[in-house]
Amino acid sequence: MKKTIVLLFIIFISCKGHQPERKNPFSHLPKNEQQNIISDFSNLFSFEEENALSHKITDYESTTTNQIVVITIDSIVPNHLSIQEYAIEIGNYWGVGQYKKDNGLIIAICKPQKQVAIATGYGTEKTLTDSICQDIINTSMLPFFKKENYYQGINNALDSIIKKWN
Repeated sequence: MKKTIVLLFIIFISCKGHQPERKNPFSHLPKNEQQNIISDFSNLFSFEEENALSHKITDYESTTTNQIVVITIDSIVPNHLSIQEYAIEIGNYWGVGQYKKDNGLIIAICKPQKQVAIATGYGTEKTLTDSICQDIINTSMLPFFKKENYYQGINNALDSIIKKWN
């Protein structure tokens, strides 16, 4: 009996070390260890523009606790994701929005693929519905993006978001 228990224990220990590794579901996404509000991986903004956008977002968050992140990318990986799905994954991975309030919003831009999205947390979407976000994209962002003025498009979008989110 003791031999059986010892043998089972040895088998258990040896099998435990051979378990397959769990793959990180967010391994394809960029990290944001410094918790940047603006992650301009495509270099669409000048230093001054990035600072101005960051200050606007920080000021808004300090008065409301609502969190906004802007990310620019050159491609969506994996390719099967839409820009909307990508933005949602970024929000989840980076933890945008407060846990109990789920009050986060992500603006994602992929210039080479001509895609843009506004993704909201569950708490945010009660105020900023998908149709409102699409309207902000169409009226505040796209006219300026077509002129390669990404700063003005994002700045206008932030103004619209802040006005409607309050």
